[in-house]
Amino acid sequence: MKTRGSHRVYRRRDVELAVMIRKLLHDDGYTVPGARKRLQELIKDRQDGTVEPTRQSAAAETNLRADLLAIREQLQHLLNHLDAAEAKHLKTSSAGGQASATPSQVPARNLAGHRTTHGSQA
Repeated sequence: MKTRGSHRVYRRRDVELAVMIRKLLHDDGYTVPGARKRLQELIKDRQDGTVEPTRQSAAAETNLRADLLAIREQLQHLLNHLDAAEAKHLKTSSAGGQASATPSQVPARNLAGHRTTHGSQA
């Protein structure tokens, strides 16, 4: 579905369906025809009133992903604070005429452990 500004807007059930297809293809090892057949079975079960655990797990996976992304953002924020504290410590602990490192000279880390400059973090 598109809005007036041509932005795509997805309904929750469409996102859950995409997550379910991904799970069938990547996690459960179905081929495309096999996943299509399994989805038809799930739709038939849904019409018959049978419980659909895959749909529930797709919704749970969507919620879990949102939680993990929020945690990742918090961890990145904490890592930035630690890098700033490390840079401050290096600056204040340098002795004997050695050049001290400023926070902009000490590379920061991203969550993958890669060093980046403070101005270009991912």
